[in-house]
Amino acid sequence: MMARTDFVERSSLTREALAFADKRHAGQKREIDGEIPFVTHPIEAACLLHEAGYPDEVVAAGVLLEHYEASLEMLRRQLPGHPLVDQLATEFDALDALRGAV
Repeated sequence: MMARTDFVERSSLTREALAFADKRHAGQKREIDGEIPFVTHPIEAACLLHEAGYPDEVVAAGVLLEHYEASLEMLRRQLPGHPLVDQLATEFDALDALRGAV
């Protein structure tokens, strides 16, 4: 069963993040079976974060995790001077370091 995605209509930031992810993953398929569009992964991430009660900024950042440099630029435009953007930059750097260590 697909998670409810009606919350996306209420968040311009999450809509923009999903549009960005859709464009970046156009034509890509998930490795699971080669049939499912890859963009379903960021959509699922958005649903999980929203259902867990995270604010729109975190939901949008979760959608864009795979493209964190571009994500940060988008968030800086949407949330100029917001401390969350710097916090996410730190988190993204930590995640990137963990990926490199594996």
